[in-house]
Amino acid sequence: MAFVRRDFIKGLAALTGWGALAPAAALARAPAPRGGAAPVLACHVAGTSHSSVRAFEADLSPGDRLRLQREPDNPHDWLAVLVLDGRRRKLGYIPRAKNEMLARLLDCGSEFSVTLTEKTWLGDWLKLDIELYPA
Repeated sequence: MAFVRRDFIKGLAALTGWGALAPAAALARAPAPRGGAAPVLACHVAGTSHSSVRAFEADLSPGDRLRLQREPDNPHDWLAVLVLDGRRRKLGYIPRAKNEMLARLLDCGSEFSVTLTEKTWLGDWLKLDIELYPA
C-alpha cells in the first residue's frame, strides 16, 4: 500500500483530537460564511453547566459574535481558553482536548472571529456550538 500524505494527516488528526479542525465532511454539512472561508475550529463550549449562563441565556442567539480570552492561571488547565459573550460574560471554555494549539496561537497574539452557530437545551445542559475563523 502506497503512503498517502492526506490519509496520514487525517489519521493523525483523529488520534490527537484535532479531527474537529474543520474536516472536509464537517465543512460539507455547514454553510460556508465569510466568503467561503473554512473555520479553524468548530466545537461546543465546555462548562456551560458550571457558569452563570442560565441567567442570560435568553440574550444569546445563533449568529452572535463571541470573544476568546486566555486564562493561563486556571488551576484546572493552564491552556484554558475562556469563551465570553459580547458583554464579556462567561459562557464556558474551549474543550480541553481542543485548546492547546488555540491557546498557543492566542499567546502569540493571533486573533479569531468567534460565532455562536447553535444553541440547544439538552435536559439541564445548554449546548453552545461555535466556529472560529482567523480575524
